[in-house]
Amino acid sequence: MITIKNALNRHNVLKDSCQWLASKFAAISSYITARTAAAQDTKAATDEEVTPAQYEGIITKDIYIDGALRCGSNLKIYGVVNGDVTCRGNIDVTNQVIGNISGKRVYLYGAKITGNVAAAETIRHEKGVVNGSIEACNAEIDGTVNGDIKVSELLNIRKNAVINGDIHAAMVSIAKKAVINGKLCIPNNERQ
Repeated sequence: MITIKNALNRHNVLKDSCQWLASKFAAISSYITARTAAAQDTKAATDEEVTPAQYEGIITKDIYIDGALRCGSNLKIYGVVNGDVTCRGNIDVTNQVIGNISGKRVYLYGAKITGNVAAAETIRHEKGVVNGSIEACNAEIDGTVNGDIKVSELLNIRKNAVINGDIHAAMVSIAKKAVINGKLCIPNNERQ
């Protein structure tokens, strides 16, 4: 038997659910509007006035890009890029790039890179292969690098690292079982 009290409770629950859905719809609508406006505002990554957007660009597994790729925001690459990748934000790569990579921070997870990798801040390379040089402020290597590594601050070489090239770094940490086939150059940091 449905009483007036039960009917009012159900009405209030439905009313609260509708208000909650309306607020979520408004939030999603605002997000889509902001994302569309940000995409329209980002004219080209080569323009100096472009700032990183609040969203990320994603190259999915089924996408193959043949040509240079420039991005003003963060970028995730699950697909294949045949061309240079330049990004003002962070770059995550889990598949393949045939070309040079340059970004604020670069994260390579099981990626195959044929080209040089440069980061303004940090490079983290794990379980993949880089056939080219690496240059960054800080770097952590736990994969294969067939090329020279230049790090202005700290280089962490993990146990699964295989480096076939010379290393230039201010500070180096080398784990047991890491393999280095090349010269290790640490500058003299004496102050005058």
